[in-house]
Amino acid sequence: MRAVNETLMRASWACDYVQNTVRLRTMNQSEGINKTADEYDYLLTRLNLEREISFVNYFRDGGVNLSVLNNLYLTCEELKYNTDYVALYASLTKVGCCQEATALAFTYLKRMDEYGMAVVSFIGIDHCFIVMGLQTPLSLESYGQMNLGVPNTWGRNVIICDPWYYEWFLADVDWMRKIRQIVRYATRKLDESTGEINELDMRDNADLSFRLEYCV
Repeated sequence: MRAVNETLMRASWACDYVQNTVRLRTMNQSEGINKTADEYDYLLTRLNLEREISFVNYFRDGGVNLSVLNNLYLTCEELKYNTDYVALYASLTKVGCCQEATALAFTYLKRMDEYGMAVVSFIGIDHCFIVMGLQTPLSLESYGQMNLGVPNTWGRNVIICDPWYYEWFLADVDWMRKIRQIVRYATRKLDESTGEINELDMRDNADLSFRLEYCV
C-alpha cells in the first residue's frame, strides 16, 4: 500500500490532468449553475455531437471500418459504464460532466499503476468520485452517515479524489466538511420560475448511500 502522502499527491495530479483536458464543463459546475433547462439541452446536444464527430474521426483515421463504430453506438448504454471508452470520449472532445472527469482521472491513475481504488456514485444524488487507498474490494453498495465518516467497509485511511469539483482529501480528516460541500454543489438546481438556486444542505446525521461503478 502506498504512503498516504504519495497517494494524495497522485490524486492531485489526476485532478490537474482532468482540469487540463476537459475544457467545456456542463451541468452543475460553477459556471453552469445558473443555466436554464434549454441551455442545458444545448450543451448536452453539443457534447454528444462533438463526441460523435471526434469518435468517428478517431476510428476512421485508425483505419477501422465504420460499421464497427455503428455497432458500438448500438451499445451506447453499455459503453457509458466502460471507463476506458468514457475517458476516450472526454479526451477527444474536451467536454464532459462528473462521469467523464472521473473516468479520465481513473484511467490516468491506472496508467500510473495505482491500485486499490474504485469509482463510486451516490445513490439518489447524480455524482461520482474516486476512492483511493482501499485495502479490500468494495461491495456493490455501501452505507454511512454524514458525521460518522466514510462507510466502515472503505477503511479510515482512504483518500477521496473528486476531479469534477477539483477536490482531493484524506477522508479521516476532511470527510464531513468536504462531502457536505460536494453534496450541496451536486444538487444545485435553478428554479426557473423564481430565478433562485436550490441546493440540498444535509443534516449532520444524514444517511449516505453509495454504489460501486468500477474498481481496480
